[in-house]
Amino acid sequence: MKYSSYFSTGKDCLSKCNFFPNLTELAPINECELLQYISIGSNGTIRCLFQEYFAVSWYNPEAEKLILFSKNGDKGGDGYTSGDYDIYPNGSLFVRNVTLEHETLLRVTKVISLTESTVSYEIQVKTVVRPNTTYPIIGMCSDSHKACLKSLDSDTTLDCSIEKTRPPVNLTWVSRSLERNQTLESRYNVITQDNVTYTSSATVKFSLTQWHLLTLFVCQASSLPSDLMQEKESYVLIDKIVNYTAVAIPTTKHIAKHSLMKLACTDTNGGMFVWKQRPAGQRYWSNIIFYIPPPNSVTESYSSEFELDEDGRLFITKTESWHEGLYACIHNKDSDEAVELYDVKIYVTPVPAYPVVDGCSHQQYCVLHVKQGDVLTCSVHGIRPEVKLEWKTFPADDGTSFSDQTHTVKQREDTYDIVITSTISSASSNRVTAACLVTESKNHQFDLSTTIDLFYENVRTTIEPTTSNVLIPTVIVSTLVIIAVFLATSFLIIRKVRKRRKREPNNVQENVIEEAIPMMKVVNANSQQRYDENKEELFIDQLKRKYEILYDAVQPIPYIKDRMYCVDKVFVEGGMEYLDKTTVAKQGKEWKQMKSYHELMDGTRISSTRNILEGEPGYGKSTLTLQLVYDWCKSVSHSPLRQVKILILLRLRQLGGVNSIFEAVRRFILPGDSKFTDDDVKSIIEKCSSVMLVLDGYDEYPDQDNTDADIYKIIKNDIFREIKVILTTRSSYLPNYRSPQTDRARLTGFDDLARDKYIRKAVTGDDTEAVDEIKRKLQENPVLGDLCEVPLFFVMFAHITYENKELQTFNSVTGFFRYMISCFHSHMSNKMKDENVTTSQLFEANHSKLDEIAFKALCGKDQMIIWKKQKICKALGEAFYNQYVRIGILVEEEVLDMFSMPDAMGNIRSTVEVRFYHKLFCEWYAAHHLAKKITKLISITSAMLANLDPFDLQYVYRFACGLNKAAARNIIKHLQKTNEGQKFAMLCILEQEGDNDELLESVTELVSNSITINVNDSKLLQRSVTQILEFASKKEIPITSVCLNRSFKECEGDVIILHSGLRLTQLLTLEKIHIETEQVNEEARILTEEDVTKIFRYGLRSEHLKDLS
Repeated sequence: MKYSSYFSTGKDCLSKCNFFPNLTELAPINECELLQYISIGSNGTIRCLFQEYFAVSWYNPEAEKLILFSKNGDKGGDGYTSGDYDIYPNGSLFVRNVTLEHETLLRVTKVISLTESTVSYEIQVKTVVRPNTTYPIIGMCSDSHKACLKSLDSDTTLDCSIEKTRPPVNLTWVSRSLERNQTLESRYNVITQDNVTYTSSATVKFSLTQWHLLTLFVCQASSLPSDLMQEKESYVLIDKIVNYTAVAIPTTKHIAKHSLMKLACTDTNGGMFVWKQRPAGQRYWSNIIFYIPPPNSVTESYSSEFELDEDGRLFITKTESWHEGLYACIHNKDSDEAVELYDVKIYVTPVPAYPVVDGCSHQQYCVLHVKQGDVLTCSVHGIRPEVKLEWKTFPADDGTSFSDQTHTVKQREDTYDIVITSTISSASSNRVTAACLVTESKNHQFDLSTTIDLFYENVRTTIEPTTSNVLIPTVIVSTLVIIAVFLATSFLIIRKVRKRRKREPNNVQENVIEEAIPMMKVVNANSQQRYDENKEELFIDQLKRKYEILYDAVQPIPYIKDRMYCVDKVFVEGGMEYLDKTTVAKQGKEWKQMKSYHELMDGTRISSTRNILEGEPGYGKSTLTLQLVYDWCKSVSHSPLRQVKILILLRLRQLGGVNSIFEAVRRFILPGDSKFTDDDVKSIIEKCSSVMLVLDGYDEYPDQDNTDADIYKIIKNDIFREIKVILTTRSSYLPNYRSPQTDRARLTGFDDLARDKYIRKAVTGDDTEAVDEIKRKLQENPVLGDLCEVPLFFVMFAHITYENKELQTFNSVTGFFRYMISCFHSHMSNKMKDENVTTSQLFEANHSKLDEIAFKALCGKDQMIIWKKQKICKALGEAFYNQYVRIGILVEEEVLDMFSMPDAMGNIRSTVEVRFYHKLFCEWYAAHHLAKKITKLISITSAMLANLDPFDLQYVYRFACGLNKAAARNIIKHLQKTNEGQKFAMLCILEQEGDNDELLESVTELVSNSITINVNDSKLLQRSVTQILEFASKKEIPITSVCLNRSFKECEGDVIILHSGLRLTQLLTLEKIHIETEQVNEEARILTEEDVTKIFRYGLRSEHLKDLS
């Protein structure tokens, strides 16, 4: 009776609560499967299929506990009463909210009747956790793509992974073709953080020499249960970067603008292929679309403009001029590969479709009556590409000749207007047939001509004078008469006005003038509005003309002044971070990675109207500002600046003594003959709907403390509050009066990817061998790794290395800088006359006066390394000064003389200031003075170094140590007096040239002990340690142990990023690494599973790693 009542209550609850809406699910055919899986975090079912039974019980033998039982439909047991379990009519066990504890052995017993034997099954229950992604994630591909295309020019490592699964998923790499799958030797790893879920990964080394131009790699997943992964394969199609023009001859295709273009690849039936495009005038290829055939059947497009037809042909329905360029199809089928290359030329037929001869009323044939000295004009309008026009006579030797031929070309967007004018010099007959022909075209053969018959008046002829012969002199005489009448009338009007001025009061003179000039229109409100609109357009046009001069004159190597580039041809994005004001840790606010400089403006990362872009000297702050104005001027399609109506770029070093921002715009951006006044500039900016202001170089701004200047008020956010402002400066020169709402971003320099991109974009183009040679030279010079993080110096390294194939190997930054300075001088010497070479070499070797000037400037509190031309020229000597300016080490710049008196018009005179091309050059020459002094007088070492902060002027110390061994001993001894100095001394040790074995021995001794990078260490100290470690790794010196004491921030690929922003690259000889996390809210920061996975991968790439903790 007791049990009967209990079962009744449970049954009622079951029917009323409707916990189990479907209790008749199908179970396995063999009653109960002995291995079953249920998912953690959701409800699960242990399935059985019992047709008829008297009773069923579920029992946990490991816990020796009855879960529940059912007898004639009545249910009981602790599991049932708790609501954690229930039973379906077919005997299946329902489990609510599965956890890891449910992974156990269960015994289900079926009682058929009281007279028959019971039947029992022991079922092993396994818990599973399904991954968040439905397919394996390939590191090279985005998480949202199961297939991707990657273009490579060097060996690399392929990795794929599945995160947070239970049980772990087995991963393997295979290369796939139509013929077969080839399993690759890969490294499989599994890690877990909580012993619940697992992260599986598989890595395989990819060598370019072993594979085809196009190779498909597949990451395959296998697991138990088999349905743990919805999709078991992910794909990466590796495209080997080659010079396609060297392996295939392009087929030229002439295609009319706005017409259909179709390009066929080699036999695409069953094979994989990739379409690429290299637009005309550019160096690099971009991917258009790739195709992987069945059974994978993947088609991925990178451009919505292009499609594939059913035969695999690339087509676009409406071509535009920007589609002109090279197209390559790389195809692979059963290891049979080919490259199909097309050179697409887009042409536009002129309107009308023939040359137009003036006087022919737009006909292709006409008769003209002319005389010797008359001018013939022929033109074509709206043609593409640019063509040449020419006059020809028939027969060719009839004695007719043309002189003073002028050929003019005017470009209108992507088409051209071509005009040729010619003077008839002589004629031997009274009738000549001539034709205006298109005779030369860059990439399309136009068959266009207009024929005319010329009748000459100066040759005896019976032809009667025509109307045109009489009309010309008549028009001339009439014109002269009209001009005479106009002048006489104007003279009388002026006399009348002058007489009336004498007797009319001043307040009516304006009306008199209006009456006296009847042709002047009274401006109404509508016309005034149109005028204002035109004024804004004229203002914008003048801005763009100035910016074009700036961004078209980028000079990667200062001593080659005749080699200038458009900024867009050399600009490459380096690393960039923003300060996340919402994330606060014990160390302060956290810097986070930015994807692109566009995020400075699009509001995704930075939302304030006041923004500071920080960067150390040479990190590309000014170059980025030039790229901004280029994007604005060209209305680059993907740039947020397309929405900006007016962009103002001011270089703050020029604004000494200029308080008004409007005056600054007028003086330093608008042309000298511009009619705009300061008030005009103010009116245009204030009325404009969208304005952006870029202020470059606050660290060089002479009036930083001038509270009356507009720059001060803008930074403080007192004026122009709605205008977006970007201020660039060095991190150590942040304005302390900046608005609290100011957002900050910083440039972090070039990584390997950015360096590779720059080499291809601005130095070598498609020359893969040259790219590899520059990379090899950098690898041979490991001590230059830190210096080449600075974009400015990597650029010089890349160009110098490319031009000098015999570039030596450097053991120190000093050695490289010495060589770079010699390149400056030798380039100039080669261009000078022989009798001047000796003088040039003398100035190269003897520069003690410049050394002293540089040293004194850096010892000053403000480090003002700018001088008046007259003063420094006198100090150095005119010949010395002129040579260093011609070389490019010293740079002249015209600025306003803030101490001069304004002239009668209120204008301030300009003056010429002189500065080093870069601060590092100043440190180079200052180091010479330092090394010389402390070598002679050891006792003054401390005094000499007292005002030289090694954290700000590290290269003065390093150069001095590299220049003189005696000086190095004194400097190192001085530095080793403090703990921080001991670490910095490591960098100075690396600078000592000479016995390379001695250097290697010193580094080996340093890294044989445990090395710690502390979070509280200065950035310079951390850089010192990381450089020593990277040097040791590249020289294959074993590194015993590295401890990151609260300095670890995150791991990205093969790089560890520290909280300081510095990067610790892959250390292949590292044996042990220990990471101790920082405190967050008074507790140690707990690494996420993703963090642990990335650290694990980092460690796996270190072949000698024995311990990771």
